[in-house]
Amino acid sequence: MKTLVVGDIHLKARSILPEVDDVLENGAGIERVVFVGDICDEWGASEYQLMRELEEFADWVEERRADGLQIDVLFGNHDFQYFLRKHGPGTQLELAPFVHETLFPLNLKIATLVDGFLVTHAGVTQAWCDEYLDAPEDAEEVAEQLNEMLEEGSTYSLRNLFTCGPDRGGFDLPGPMWADKYELQDDPLEGVPQIVGHTPVETATLGGHLQWSPDAAEVWFCDTFSLASDMSPLGDGSMLLVDDGTVTVMK
Repeated sequence: MKTLVVGDIHLKARSILPEVDDVLENGAGIERVVFVGDICDEWGASEYQLMRELEEFADWVEERRADGLQIDVLFGNHDFQYFLRKHGPGTQLELAPFVHETLFPLNLKIATLVDGFLVTHAGVTQAWCDEYLDAPEDAEEVAEQLNEMLEEGSTYSLRNLFTCGPDRGGFDLPGPMWADKYELQDDPLEGVPQIVGHTPVETATLGGHLQWSPDAAEVWFCDTFSLASDMSPLGDGSMLLVDDGTVTVMK
């Protein structure tokens, strides 16, 4: 199944979704789209902007699903703040009821699989896996356990999903919604190829090896729609097309 993976949207549905539609119309045979999270929040966004953009996103997902397109929407750290009803960077907590009513009925998950790739918002490090998962043997088992933690919904399981490492200002192990690119590259999950967003990159790219062993699993980064605080673009808006295990950058 040809799958298009789209990076962090951050309240830009009205500008990004037409680009997704263009790829779908021109990329023959795409049957699935995966959004890697951070649908919510943007620098200086108003309450009106959040409501308008989330409604636009939710309507688009529902319409495309009705047309037969498979769509997976993952939690990002910004989205999860509303799920937890806790303040975070850019959170407009007074709109948490609206986010719960509009975004979360789309059946958000923590993880999904795309042709053997584990897809999460920020990625799973080996240290986090060793601490919080039950010795998964492959990407499918990792995804299953991550989603089971969400479904369990206990304070303990949700807290573990949301741990934050030092590169993002935390004091814990970098978790699947907070791991920075460099934390993930320094400690990749053994034998599990991954696709993630969260850390802005200039173009969708296969991460450099840094301290990886030569046989480390590949990790692709696709947060190309994020903006700097002055609202200038940090990336080129590229996306990833995954077909039979092969990843192609779509610009």
